[in-house]
Amino acid sequence: SWEEKREVVAAVVLTQYLSAGLSKQLNANITAYRDYQKLKGEEKFFKREFRVILILVTLVVIFLSIWYGLYLAKGIIIPIQLLAEGTEEVASGNLDYRIEMDSTDEVGTLVKSFNKMTGDLKHSRDELEQRRIYIETLLANIDSGVIATDPEGIILTANQAALLILEKKREDLVGHPLDQALPGQLAELIEDTDRELTEAEHHTAVRQVFFQSEDKRAYLRISLSRMADTSGRLLGKVLLIDDLTDLVRAQRSMAWREVARRIAHEIKNPLTPIQLSAQRLLRKYESTLGNDAAVLRECTSMIASQVEEMKRLVDEFSNFARLPGPQFGFHQINEVLEESAALYREAHPEVEFKLELDSSLPVFEFDRDQLKRALINLVDNAVKSLEGKSGQILLKSQAIPLMFTARIVVADTGKGIPRLARKLIFEPYYSTSGHGTGLGLAIVQRIVSDHYGKITVEDNQPRGTRFIIDLPTRLRKPEPAPRESAS
Repeated sequence: SWEEKREVVAAVVLTQYLSAGLSKQLNANITAYRDYQKLKGEEKFFKREFRVILILVTLVVIFLSIWYGLYLAKGIIIPIQLLAEGTEEVASGNLDYRIEMDSTDEVGTLVKSFNKMTGDLKHSRDELEQRRIYIETLLANIDSGVIATDPEGIILTANQAALLILEKKREDLVGHPLDQALPGQLAELIEDTDRELTEAEHHTAVRQVFFQSEDKRAYLRISLSRMADTSGRLLGKVLLIDDLTDLVRAQRSMAWREVARRIAHEIKNPLTPIQLSAQRLLRKYESTLGNDAAVLRECTSMIASQVEEMKRLVDEFSNFARLPGPQFGFHQINEVLEESAALYREAHPEVEFKLELDSSLPVFEFDRDQLKRALINLVDNAVKSLEGKSGQILLKSQAIPLMFTARIVVADTGKGIPRLARKLIFEPYYSTSGHGTGLGLAIVQRIVSDHYGKITVEDNQPRGTRFIIDLPTRLRKPEPAPRESAS
């Protein structure tokens, strides 16, 4: 075409002078345009860099969030878990459990409060345990029987004295209703007393009862108390049982001694005139009665023998009523045992007298004559219990150093003593033989008591009776014998 064939043969250049400000502005625009074109070329690079930075920042934020969450879990959740475990330990009775944590925030305060609470609980429990042990020790060492129940009458505790008085085992009382655990006679008394307390709105009632079972007789003092709080709500009941048997026995013994003293005084005076009058009648009329003299001799002889028997009884009464106090001196008890056995060995060859004497027994203070009399009485009873048959009588001594006690045992293989009678044999005028005065063992007990000792009776094995006497070996220190002067 024409346009394609045309050629440039000349050029016309038109110029115009521009102002300096306009030129400067034009250069700036050109530079800006060039920069824009450059940046536009680098747009993708910047977008990529921004995405990378955004991802890195996001990862850092996520990491910091996770770390902070773990920190919070360690500072809050773990202590709470430890507190939950500690609560279970305390609930199971482990008051030594502690949570170790060094923190000053609210969770740390909670942990410190928990540790203080468990420490206070342990201290309180230790105090209660010490108080419980003290009370149990106190109850175990008093002579009165103590039985405590809850408001429903179920026995919660019973001390050793109550078990001995009632002759029960602990499992027979604890956990059982009071009215069912006690023997029938006592249960009825307690039930009546409790009803009276309820009706009269009293807190304590005291009763005395003579208690008798198959193998025990005792005088008991019963005290029943109802425990209530300040609002009057019943907390339980306390039953006190005192065995007054020894006290009653002592009172009866004193009364019998007074009776014996008066009997001895009133009867002994006319006995001698009666005996002398009988002898005088025999001398005066024996020669004048002829065939009837034999009747007179028989009658006067009967009077004389009965007077002698009465004198013997009066002497027993007098000895019991006016038994002198012991004259203490230092003696060897083994010698007294040997002498007591020797008195009966020759007269009763059918009886084997066995001596088991403890050579370690020290010389101690006792009234030799009185104690020998007591031992002879026991040996005499042992011989009588054999009823003329062959058997064995044991006389034994034993030292108990820790208790400063000398133990004497007199045992036989005779017919024995029933368990019920053992509580009565030391009372005056009680006899199991039917032909004795009943004063022998009462005198024995008094002699032992005057020596600050104790006498008990129990079954001998395989048969028979065993009397046990415990005497203190330390009453006072022996005074040294005065030395003779050299001259």
